[in-house]
Amino acid sequence: MAFLESIALNSVWLLSAGFLLGLMVGGFLNVVIHRLPIMLARGSRYSRSSAVDGKPQTFNLLVPGPHCAYCKQRIRLRHIIPLLGYMLLRGRCAHCRQPISFQYPGVELLTALCSALILSGAGITLVTPALLVLTWCLIVLAVINLKHLLLPDQIILPLLWLGLLTHVAGLSPAVSLEDGVIGATVGYLSLWLISQLFKRPAFRQGLGYGDFILLATLGAWLGWQGLTPILFISCVTTTLAAMIVISIFNRDRGAPTAYGAHLALAGYATMLYSIM
Repeated sequence: MAFLESIALNSVWLLSAGFLLGLMVGGFLNVVIHRLPIMLARGSRYSRSSAVDGKPQTFNLLVPGPHCAYCKQRIRLRHIIPLLGYMLLRGRCAHCRQPISFQYPGVELLTALCSALILSGAGITLVTPALLVLTWCLIVLAVINLKHLLLPDQIILPLLWLGLLTHVAGLSPAVSLEDGVIGATVGYLSLWLISQLFKRPAFRQGLGYGDFILLATLGAWLGWQGLTPILFISCVTTTLAAMIVISIFNRDRGAPTAYGAHLALAGYATMLYSIM
């Protein structure tokens, strides 16, 4: 009985630690989700449209500091505390009272829950930081893809090489470097071949190259063995999501689909299953 109680206590501690860590990281993920697409659209770390006295203002992930998207007033420190800040403000800016997007507490809560599950499943090992980094990047990619139908190379490509390096460093005992290389190759080529079919007149919408690289990245991390469940889960969730938005929201059947978000979800589910 004492042994079972110690296991339960350890699990609760890991879940709590992972949840708190995820909350803190989730705040920064919101910054990346909001600012990275803007930075890519501007093509520079400077914005001519926001110049002051003829001089461009620096715009990156750190500068300017936290501020309201409407009135541009700086946000107080206590108001950027994950989840708690949103509740203190009751979902509105403290200055102009404009509503704050639910994306912010949603991403913070999602990051906290996903991080807690990873830490609880993997425990405190040398592999855990790599799995957490992959989880956080997948969350960013999924939300950006849902909002902008974009999968930034600035995140995917470093993540691809990091996945292969984890095998070289021995941080992924269940998957060998050979499995990772094969997974990356097969992952890219499988969606590329499917995209060639989607280019035919019978299909309206094909897959983007970001989807190819994302599946290659997941193959690099999880090996070729993880590609089948990833493709299966992503196809099922994509179909269900399409049926819902078409039937309930009367969306055009030919509208683009954020398939990258479904790949990210499937990749996380497959990773989580592998460590449980």
